[in-house]
Amino acid sequence: MKKLLLFILFCQNTWAANYIPLATGIQLYDVEVLVFARHIAQPDSLLFNNRATVDLDEVNAMFPADDMPWLIEDENQTAEDEQWQVPLEGEQTSNAKALAWFAFDTPAPQNPVYQKINQHPEMHALFYQKWRQPATPYRNPGYVKISNWPEDLINPEAQADDVDLGETVVGNLFEAHDIQEPNEEIAIKKTDFTMRGKVAFSKQRFQHGHVKVNLYRDSLDGESLVYLIDQDTQIDLNQWQYFDHPQFGVMMKVSLSTQFENPNAVTAAE
Repeated sequence: MKKLLLFILFCQNTWAANYIPLATGIQLYDVEVLVFARHIAQPDSLLFNNRATVDLDEVNAMFPADDMPWLIEDENQTAEDEQWQVPLEGEQTSNAKALAWFAFDTPAPQNPVYQKINQHPEMHALFYQKWRQPATPYRNPGYVKISNWPEDLINPEAQADDVDLGETVVGNLFEAHDIQEPNEEIAIKKTDFTMRGKVAFSKQRFQHGHVKVNLYRDSLDGESLVYLIDQDTQIDLNQWQYFDHPQFGVMMKVSLSTQFENPNAVTAAE
């Protein structure tokens, strides 16, 4: 019961990365998402009915947590805390807190799958990101915004506080939203190969991936065509899951987090 209450506490709507005590038993996962498009000739807009656009009004993207350590050791350990310890790195136990809901600062071109897709003459990699999160409820999955549209690449907290993009982080709102009708979308024409949408990782008895993503392509007569992937499926850990569409594809890979300390962190000399 205590574990369930802690899980609910940490799954509240949040706008920032936050720490989860490892002793609660809540597991963290590293989620990777890659989106690519196929180079396919587009029809005239009069011959195509645009698909519904995904509602992203209250869904937020992931940003790196540059100023936050991945792991915080808690030295103030109590007898009650000891009852809730879980193994950390083999046989060790810890009362540490691990950072969740943050993006890894890994450039997309460094990902081997991203590189391989871009080497294919008929494909075009559009997006790649990796972040850390707990599993979310299957019946109310916590969606994360994914996009390559410049208007979506601004950190809302950084914009509000007038600081650099890397100075603050944005978490995720655990609200499932319906898909908007095409006439409800923002009246700003998206450039060719713009991708916008949201994905979620949930777990009940099994792990599931949830994908709702739009692809925008220029029609033969210069208008914007809107395609949609709206799929939910069971996934296996440590394997790429493919969500298919004739025009584009979304790939998701979820792995159990085992490295809680930032390998790139610089330790200050005493």
